[in-house]
Amino acid sequence: MRLLYLFSISLLFFTPQSAFAQDDSEHVQIEESAETTEDGQFVTKTIQLQSVSKSQKWQMQIRGHQIKAEQGEARSQFAMGVFYHSGKGVKRDYEQAFQWFEKAADQDHPTAQYFLGIMYRDGQGIKSNEHNAMKWLRLSARNNSMVAQYTLGEAYAKGQIVDQDYKEAAEWYEKAAQQGYESAQFALAELYLEGRGVRMDLEDALMWFEKAADQGNEDAKEEYEKLLVRLD
Repeated sequence: MRLLYLFSISLLFFTPQSAFAQDDSEHVQIEESAETTEDGQFVTKTIQLQSVSKSQKWQMQIRGHQIKAEQGEARSQFAMGVFYHSGKGVKRDYEQAFQWFEKAADQDHPTAQYFLGIMYRDGQGIKSNEHNAMKWLRLSARNNSMVAQYTLGEAYAKGQIVDQDYKEAAEWYEKAAQQGYESAQFALAELYLEGRGVRMDLEDALMWFEKAADQGNEDAKEEYEKLLVRLD
């Protein structure tokens, strides 16, 4: 499935595809990133550590975070959720992931709240519950999570979990777009282009297509060029 967006987060993430791609003895730096698919599923998470063996790296991280997580530190509770959600360094266990994310989310950790929303939506580690999915996605979005804001925009635009509402979709897209979220910028541009949920405004559409294009969105670049010709 086509990757829809790449976003940076402020906590430790890791990715099965890219973690420790270098030789075990090579020193690497910490990189924090995550990617999601079109349906909002995380497929990669990244954390790169200093030069020790692969297994040692993971065990050091897991042990360190588990101690802090059990002491109630939200950041480490979130990290434990990520370990169990991805199955890197531990056996994948969505129920354990859910429990750790819930602990961090209860302490107002925005990305943990986002994960809870997605897990409730998709029935990972917990019975699917659309009401709870929206509850946690909204909390995350109100805590300024760009990905949660975008995900809410998608939900309203496509009528997923909630009734279709382009006006509501535009409001959430704009919150994420204003923070520089490329996919939200493109989605908002499309709404301005078509006059869905907002007044039709080709100049605003052009502006948001340009912002998304500047971040490497090829579809946005194509739409920007077509609209530029149309406005000449």
